[in-house]
Formats: sequence, C-alpha cells, structure tokens
Amino acid sequence: MTPDEVADAAAADAEELDLVVGPVVREGTMVEPGLQHIHGLSMAYNPESPHLIHHGPPGIYVRTLDMVRADLEKWIDECRRYDENPEEFRHLAWELARPYVEAERAKQRRPQREARGTADGLG
Repeated sequence: MTPDEVADAAAADAEELDLVVGPVVREGTMVEPGLQHIHGLSMAYNPESPHLIHHGPPGIYVRTLDMVRADLEKWIDECRRYDENPEEFRHLAWELARPYVEAERAKQRRPQREARGTADGLG
C-alpha cells in the first residue's frame, strides 16, 4: 500500500473502530493494553479453589515470570511498531480484529432475526 492508501484505510478503520469501542479507547492505543497487563500481573489463586482468582498473595500466581517477560517484550515491540507508523499499526490491528468483531456482530443479530421469525409465525 502507498502511504496515502494506508492513511485513507486508517481513517476509515478509525471511524468504524469508534463505533465499536469509542474514540477514548482508540486514542490510548498503546497505553491501554499496558495498563491492563499491569493489573493482571498480581492475579493468583489458591489450589483448593483454582477457579477463584484474587490479586496478590497468598496463592499461586496465574502468570509465570517467563510469561510476564514474553508479554512485556511483545508490548515493547508493538510500541516500537506503533511509533514507527501509527496509522499503519492501527490499520493492521483493525484488520486482525475485524473477523472477531464481525463474528460478535453476527451473534448479536442472530437472536433478533430469530425473534422476528417467531413473531412472523416462521419459528
């Protein structure tokens, strides 16, 4: 893609992304995931109740130091790629997210269609 095509695609993606998550989240592109990961670092559980998660000791941490290190390295790499070309980064991120967003939208529309079908005597 040419730089102009990337910019046009990024602008279109930003408009659609605003409809899904809102402009505030989009503006914090790199900060938001970092803050979410920091919050999750202290997740722990007790072996007697592994399905109950809490933050901090006592218990076994959900994420190992190797997992935390890998996530940090991935986040730093994503920050570097974002800094190099924010428009292209957002465009590629949206392209990766698009199938999931479309699948969720289809799930949300399915009950509405089924309800209409039942109301019309088709269900």
